[in-house]
Amino acid sequence: MIEVPSDVIPLKEYATVSAIFNVLLLHTGPILEFEYVGEIRMDYGFDQILLYLSKNKIVKKCIFNISIWSYKIPCSFFSLHGLESIELINCRLELPLMFKGFSKLGSLSLINVKVSSTALRRFLSSCPLLMDVILEISQEDTEGEKQFTCMDLIKCVPLLRTLDILDCYMEDLCVGGMPQKLPAPLVHLKFIILEMYLTDHDQVSSTLCLLRNAPNLEKIRFTMFEKEDAPHISVKCFDLDHSSYNFDSLQELEMIYYFNATLEFEIVKLVMAKSPRLEKVRILLYDGISVDEELKIRDDLMRLPVLRGSASAILRIER
Repeated sequence: MIEVPSDVIPLKEYATVSAIFNVLLLHTGPILEFEYVGEIRMDYGFDQILLYLSKNKIVKKCIFNISIWSYKIPCSFFSLHGLESIELINCRLELPLMFKGFSKLGSLSLINVKVSSTALRRFLSSCPLLMDVILEISQEDTEGEKQFTCMDLIKCVPLLRTLDILDCYMEDLCVGGMPQKLPAPLVHLKFIILEMYLTDHDQVSSTLCLLRNAPNLEKIRFTMFEKEDAPHISVKCFDLDHSSYNFDSLQELEMIYYFNATLEFEIVKLVMAKSPRLEKVRILLYDGISVDEELKIRDDLMRLPVLRGSASAILRIER
């Protein structure tokens, strides 16, 4: 057992580290998953635990969910070369100079994580098998550092299969917008889950770019908001020409916080018209929608002649 001196770390942390090591030493066989959820930082302890795991066990999945904001991930974490799935919550990610990537990593979730644009770009581009990405990060950039954008993400993760962007990170990721057409289609992208502001031109144009350039999408989930006092953007500002889109593989569409903005309605119409294999459309209404507004939404989507590519698609409008 690796001893952790009690005078180096607080007693509570020492007791926790000792308990974890006792479990590890009693365990026989591989340890495929290491998960810590709690409020104890264990800066020194985690470093020792992860170092032990990297030398003696095969860890494929690692989860850190620390309730204390901005916990710095220890350097020994980067020695877990067999990781296939990483989930970090409330952490700060700084890459050691000797970091060479995770060659087997396929799934990455960064929630409430602080990381610089340079470190994020280096991390993602050093994981060649990465496919599933969930991001809700706070970029810590120094002056003159290049902003990490959606175009950077696409370049760094060429096998991108699942893209899930949470909360306000879309605003940072979509700075400058995206072109109408990408250099190469996103043929691996199957699931897209985005939270965005309809009143932000860059966010909407980037979202539509992703839809136009992902011919094999199977599921779309959008949560759309409006910023208070922000002017509405005309639908004419965006390319919603049906001939520009192909949803031949799409099976499911979800619209969360639907408040019947013109742009929302046009996106639903577009997807329904161009999706011959669509099975399910779920519209979850915004809490503030009145009864009269709800009736109008039902009229617009269910009773009026909205073109449907799939005659068997089930449309549900819920509160």
